[in-house]
This record gives sequence, C-alpha cells and structure tokens, in this order.
Amino acid sequence: MDPKTVLNVAKRVKLDTIAITDHNIIAGAIAIHKIREKDSIIVIIGSEISTDFGDIIGIFLNEEIKSRNVYDVIDEIKSQDGLVLIPHPFKTKSILQIKGA
Repeated sequence: MDPKTVLNVAKRVKLDTIAITDHNIIAGAIAIHKIREKDSIIVIIGSEISTDFGDIIGIFLNEEIKSRNVYDVIDEIKSQDGLVLIPHPFKTKSILQIKGA
C-alpha cells in the first residue's frame, strides 16, 4: 500500500499509533515515518522476519535484520533495543515449540 494511503486510512479510523511490519524489510515503515506530519500519527518501525523456525516480528527497529537464523534474529532485534513478538503462535512450526523458549 502506498505510504500516504496508509496514513490516510489510519487517520480516518482515528488511530494515533501504527506499527508497520512488512516481511523482511523496514523500508516501507521508514517511508511512512518520514512523510507523517509532525505531532501526527506515531509510526513504529518493524519487520516480520522469516527465520529457519518460523516468523518473528521485531518492532522499534533502526536497521534491517540480516540473519534468518532464529536465535541470531532475536539477538539482532534486541541489539537495536527492539522488542521481539511472536506472530502466528498456533502454526505447526512456531518458535514457541523451541525448547527453552
């Protein structure tokens, strides 16, 4: 979706914060963050990263996550002071099934 359209829809439904988590890239979130109006919608930059053990969402990112190894992805997110979220927790293959997670 076009960045302006995302912001317009968010404003229309009266959201004050949105998190953009495209697959394996933060460019879209950065683009939306750059064009938002000052004191307007808060844009949280994130990504849904495909790993060798299912998807992981990282939010509050500053840089792309390069690894695809589940443990390295978690470390990369945390090294940016980001938060690690687990999408699709009931899929057959989920990070929640890793021992010790």
